[in-house]
Amino acid sequence: MRDLSYVTHSGFGHQYESLMNALFLASASRRTLVVPPLMGHKDNVDIPGVRGCAGVRQVWEYHTKTTILLASNQKLVTRCHHGGDSFFDVFDFRGLPARDGGCGTVNRRTSVAVPCPDTLHDTLTVYGNGSCTEPRPCQIMLHRLNVGTIGNPLVLRRNASSVRDEAARAEDTFCLGPINGYYVKGLLEVCRHEHRQADEYLRFGLPWKPSLLQTLSQLQPPLRPTSCSCLYLRLPDHNSPGVYRTANTSARLLITALQQSGAILSHGTGSGDDVRASSRQYEVVSNCFPMHVCEEYVRAAYGAGVVIEHTERRHRAARTLGMTPGNAELLYDIVRCARCSQIQLVSPPHRNLPNHSSFFTVVQLLHARWHQMPA
Repeated sequence: MRDLSYVTHSGFGHQYESLMNALFLASASRRTLVVPPLMGHKDNVDIPGVRGCAGVRQVWEYHTKTTILLASNQKLVTRCHHGGDSFFDVFDFRGLPARDGGCGTVNRRTSVAVPCPDTLHDTLTVYGNGSCTEPRPCQIMLHRLNVGTIGNPLVLRRNASSVRDEAARAEDTFCLGPINGYYVKGLLEVCRHEHRQADEYLRFGLPWKPSLLQTLSQLQPPLRPTSCSCLYLRLPDHNSPGVYRTANTSARLLITALQQSGAILSHGTGSGDDVRASSRQYEVVSNCFPMHVCEEYVRAAYGAGVVIEHTERRHRAARTLGMTPGNAELLYDIVRCARCSQIQLVSPPHRNLPNHSSFFTVVQLLHARWHQMPA
């Protein structure tokens, strides 16, 4: 069976998008996807913020993305034992052409066989007009994957062989570059009208394991789904230069953004009585830190009607799921938000942050699948 894999990097949202794209490509090109481990953000490779869209014949693009591949492989080998889990414990892969390339559960660690070799074979992109993020037309892209056409000009130059010769790779893993939306924009969109699976993923995302959703739901406090609103707010990372110069800046930014958004029907007078009187439950998911200070600020501004974290329940997720704490708590937050009837992305209060989020996209897609409301 011919295998396919890709370069994994960054946090859960980017890993989710890459996995979704890769599962579609594997199904449509009759390959088997070797699924990389689910890595915690701090244990995964960070992208350098460049795409390599310069030079001739995609040479710089492939050089840039091969560098990311090598760094990613190194992280998988050295950090998977401490900060990695298996996507097969999260999503339902039944009927999908995929096998686990993860590092096992916490109690049953396995050695990591790096899914991709140290050679990048294709980026799926069309080069031109100074951009290297546009995907090839769908049928061309899938045909090239099916026959194993190598797009890397560096490989062809080194091996001095033709594309036809390079296509004979029946037992090798065909390695794609990083394939999330930052590097390949709209991959599923170009195929959604011809392939039902691409359209399904765009509307509802990946199928989650029912047992995982049930376990995480049971860890959550009781909920009135029809009167629950979840607000997601991404603040600058803790190491962002020039942002956190004074104590409790993160908590103050959180409250400012919530009040400016108007997402909460009325912010309290200090006691939060008006929020409680509204009978609506608000869940806030954010990277605000330190969390105990953020909780104090939220309680002072809104009272008990707005909750930012279920501390004890959230910490129990890792033990219950048998996963690393970072990944388990992240999944807890996704379920905590997606189960509400209403979800909203709150605009960040900092000009250097984009008004979109790959993490919130995961929440949106699970919300769509849970409530049967296509994203």
